[in-house]
Amino acid sequence: MDAREEASGDREDREYDQRTRYPRNEAQGAGGCGQGTASPAAAHETYRRAKRGELFYAQTLLDELRHHMVQADDWLEVRTPATMVTAKFEKRASARVLADLAMSYPPCEGEAILAALRLLVGGYRYQVLALHEKFQLSRPRENDMAALDIVA
Repeated sequence: MDAREEASGDREDREYDQRTRYPRNEAQGAGGCGQGTASPAAAHETYRRAKRGELFYAQTLLDELRHHMVQADDWLEVRTPATMVTAKFEKRASARVLADLAMSYPPCEGEAILAALRLLVGGYRYQVLALHEKFQLSRPRENDMAALDIVA
């Protein structure tokens, strides 16, 4: 990657940060819905790291996105997320989320990680919209959608 490409990536990162950085909504309380549950940051960071060739870390971040999707599914289906969010998730998950998660385990290759990310972001986009309708999240819906569109 040359200096111009690196600078372009840094500029994209700064633009993304400006669109998604909002103060915490104190009314939600600690651990309430919206405290990371509908954050597109894991998706965006996965995209950045996969593009840079940091594949092991991109895989870890892809797993973080899966975790956010599990939490969101629990919130949307009115199940209180447990301490071990993924424990027995296969038995309680909605069919769409379960299918998306099952298809999202790629080999450690940049393009495969990006393809899995696009698959997950499609389902996550639906969840984020539903969370915005159901809860008073601390960020504007438009900003979350714009952030997810960057990586879709």
